[in-house]
Amino acid sequence: MILATGYDPGDDWLPAEATAARSRPAMTGLPGLFVAGIPAHSRPGADTLAGVSRDAAVIARTIADRP
Repeated sequence: MILATGYDPGDDWLPAEATAARSRPAMTGLPGLFVAGIPAHSRPGADTLAGVSRDAAVIARTIADRP
């Protein structure tokens, strides 16, 4: 995991498919691509340390539950 801080989300490099069809916070529309700490891809407050921690927990559970 890479944790970066700043004032801009920095998600403009993501393909359009990444912002569509999210089933859960921190998920993207692309299999295997997760985004933590960006409210537009998660929930309000995701850009705080507590919020990114929740996103990271969702991502870790998802990866651990894969077959």
